[in-house]
Amino acid sequence: MREDNPLRQIQDSGKLIITPHIAWAPKETRERLLDGVYENIKKILTDLNIEILTGSTTKKDRNKIIENLKTGQIDILLSTHSVLNDDVVFKNIGLVVTDEQHRFGVNQRKNLQNKGENVDVLYMSATPIPRTLALTIFKDMDITEIKTKPLNRKPKITKLYKTSEIKEVLYEMLDEIKKGHQIYVVSPLIENEEENTKLASVNYLYEKIKEKYEITERGTLSGSDGYLRPFLCYEKKETFRHGHVYVVQRYDKEWESAVLTAENILWVFCGREEIDAASEELQQIPYIHIALDSLKEIAEFMNDVQEIFDAADEWERKIHDLMLEHAGMDRLLQVTSEFLQNPMTVTGLDFTFVAEAGSEYLPPRARLYTDDGLNMEYVNALLQNETYRDMADTHEYVMFPAYISGCRSMNRNLFVDGKATHRLVLTECRSEITLRVICVLDILVEKLEYLLAHEAEEEDPDRDMEQIFVRILSDRTADYMQVSRELSELGWSGNHEYMCLILQITYLNQQNLSTKAICRYIKKKFEDSVSFLYQDEIVAFFDLTRLGKSQEEVAGKLVYFIRDTYLKAGYSRVMTGHMNLRRQYVQAKTALDVGSRKKPYLWIHYFGQVALTYILEQATRRLPGTMICHEGLLELKKHDEENQTQYMETLRVYLEQHLSATQAARELFIHRSTFLYRLDRIKEILQSELDDPEEIFYLELSFRLLEQEREKE
Repeated sequence: MREDNPLRQIQDSGKLIITPHIAWAPKETRERLLDGVYENIKKILTDLNIEILTGSTTKKDRNKIIENLKTGQIDILLSTHSVLNDDVVFKNIGLVVTDEQHRFGVNQRKNLQNKGENVDVLYMSATPIPRTLALTIFKDMDITEIKTKPLNRKPKITKLYKTSEIKEVLYEMLDEIKKGHQIYVVSPLIENEEENTKLASVNYLYEKIKEKYEITERGTLSGSDGYLRPFLCYEKKETFRHGHVYVVQRYDKEWESAVLTAENILWVFCGREEIDAASEELQQIPYIHIALDSLKEIAEFMNDVQEIFDAADEWERKIHDLMLEHAGMDRLLQVTSEFLQNPMTVTGLDFTFVAEAGSEYLPPRARLYTDDGLNMEYVNALLQNETYRDMADTHEYVMFPAYISGCRSMNRNLFVDGKATHRLVLTECRSEITLRVICVLDILVEKLEYLLAHEAEEEDPDRDMEQIFVRILSDRTADYMQVSRELSELGWSGNHEYMCLILQITYLNQQNLSTKAICRYIKKKFEDSVSFLYQDEIVAFFDLTRLGKSQEEVAGKLVYFIRDTYLKAGYSRVMTGHMNLRRQYVQAKTALDVGSRKKPYLWIHYFGQVALTYILEQATRRLPGTMICHEGLLELKKHDEENQTQYMETLRVYLEQHLSATQAARELFIHRSTFLYRLDRIKEILQSELDDPEEIFYLELSFRLLEQEREKE
């Protein structure tokens, strides 16, 4: 390393993070590569304290590393995505180096940069994303291109050997290994292309055969060894090709020695003859006996087995193609759900909806989300189930019994950076779930975990919308003309009707439901809406015009979700245009705050229902209600207290019945003449004929003021 290399100045300039990207390589390979980087840097920078932080780092070592980072005892940290965790805090970070930057989302890169002040950032990529290229074009990011090969690069030596010279190759490989070098072997396809994909498990093949054929006898069928396409044997052979299925017309004892010595072979014996069970060794190998009568039936059986392989190959090919196309989880689940003939879902451990397929076949009880909201019967059954609680960190497949949701389900945790974050659920409602599905799910799980680890955060479709609304709510001096133009460009026109909803999440933890899950649910129910976390509450705006729905219709679809998730809700009035959006937020906030205080037993409050209470509260901020209300009403109250009369109640009912003496008497359960006598005495005390509309309004308002004062007491 050159003396002027900036790495030599690390001790003076701050700290360094190197974050290799997580690609298709298995976890063990990735961590081995990271160890190699560590050893190389350690050789050069011998005086520096260098540490590695990954998802496999033990809890004890992790805590030690994090503590040393905070105190500045670590000079260089080599890490995977684990460095993004909130608990990773640096005392003085000076340089962040991100290899393969396109593997990191915008927020992830920002997270790294924000772990210090005035941090120098170096992004490296052979395939930069368009966003990065745009930043370089507009000079928001400096760019350096490496166009030449490294200096002192050793020349490549290519040699061609014949198959007969394989020993020479092996000797050369051995020599290199003795020198401490590594050997990398690239194996081409063998024979024909269709043999490239193995049927992943003997159990899978066995279960599929059993669906159509009666199994007379079977040997030991276990393990996850894969099998290649079948051969039909007509005559005895001395040797057999590794890893294939062999269909034999009949069992011949003379074959036994060759059968027993063959490795990783699945035998299918056809014919009516019973297999000689005298050999106990034979019982320990994978074989199946099917009683068939003719060569025609055997040929048909061969065709059926080929179709099993074809279907498995086709599914795996589709999965592979979808990964190359960067398709989402929904597509992966769709092709797998069709293959396994059962619905599938991926959710967060907090019940966040991620993806699903085949949900139309699920009975209502087995659906996590229904038209009424989160299926709390299902959720509560899970939370109370011991099996569900015990599988928190397991990599095993766990079968949930039918009484939880009405259907059996196979569940598997999905891990990101060594931590269980999501769950894959296969529900048994179309075909029986057997052990054969595990080999399929293993492949799917690998792909899903890859997608979760590399989930694109480049462009959230609602991110721009969220930022606009946050600006509206937080900045009272915001340029509303600019805001209106931005919203109009996104399809939210200035002549549309809007509504605001605020959700209070006080009791959220009781249901293990995250704010993200709530926002996703609202978006799933109403496409033309935007929801986000603002000041510890969830704020949602709805474009009712684009939705083609009224406030009552929207609120009706959310009512059970709000109730079952123990949320509190406040709704604004419906208003037109962008200028009223902040006012709607204030209305919804007022509805939530005032409504929750006045009627805490209700979980939904509308601004119209609390508007008068809000007015009265504002009116009595400086003066108590008794100093504002009608003086005559205070005299009437005093008369009732001194003479044990009920004139206050009589007047209140009279006002409520719109000055109808007959209706008021009926409500008070007294004779009309008695009521008229009381009314005369009330008028005398008030010194009023109760014929002035303004005075009547003042009296009605005064009753509310006195009621409010009683509640304060």
